[in-house]
Amino acid sequence: MTNGHGTNGTNAPLGVDHPVAICGAGGHAKVVVDVLSNMFPAVDILGFLDDRPELHGTELCGKPVLGSLDLWLKLASNADSALIVGIGDNEARERVATEIAAAGIDFVSAIHPSARIGYGVKVGAGSVLMANTVINAGAVIGQHVIINTSASVDHDCVIDDFSHISPGVNLAGGVTVGRGAHIGIGACAVPGVRIGEWATVGAGATVVNDIPPYTTVVGTPASPIRKGSAVN
Repeated sequence: MTNGHGTNGTNAPLGVDHPVAICGAGGHAKVVVDVLSNMFPAVDILGFLDDRPELHGTELCGKPVLGSLDLWLKLASNADSALIVGIGDNEARERVATEIAAAGIDFVSAIHPSARIGYGVKVGAGSVLMANTVINAGAVIGQHVIINTSASVDHDCVIDDFSHISPGVNLAGGVTVGRGAHIGIGACAVPGVRIGEWATVGAGATVVNDIPPYTTVVGTPASPIRKGSAVN
């Protein structure tokens, strides 16, 4: 995969053939606009979809908040548009993406042109790779994943769907990050560790052992402070 380009879940070349709307109208959505605008200068970004009525008719980053996702999905005229979920919260992003997928709407991924993408990397549909990220050879990035600003994902890592790798995170080779996990800003992980699904790694933590699912860890070395249950 060459710098500034990605693949979707079927490894077809990534491209935007349709106008794009962004689900969500918050801080993360603003960054998605920036990434898409830099990656595809000619892309037609239609605007934002958000369920908060007070935002409808307003603008964000010079683009209109068009209305609710539910209404958008019901309009047959929008069938040829593509969507990307610009929501930072992992659980909310999963709920919205599931609703969109059920309606048969295509997703587009966003990869900033400053991202460094290694040989054989796979990037799933709907994922966002922000400025100055590094994804090294053989890594697999799932669907609707956020790889945030200046994060580094080394060779042969596997980042599962709906997870969030925060700014400045450093993952050594062969790390596995489970579905929906959140790795906090500036955290790091040694080679080969497994971070379970829906686990949370606190900011600046150092992961030297496997982290069970639904567990929150902090510190150096990272130690559990909370063990949760499955996300509903």
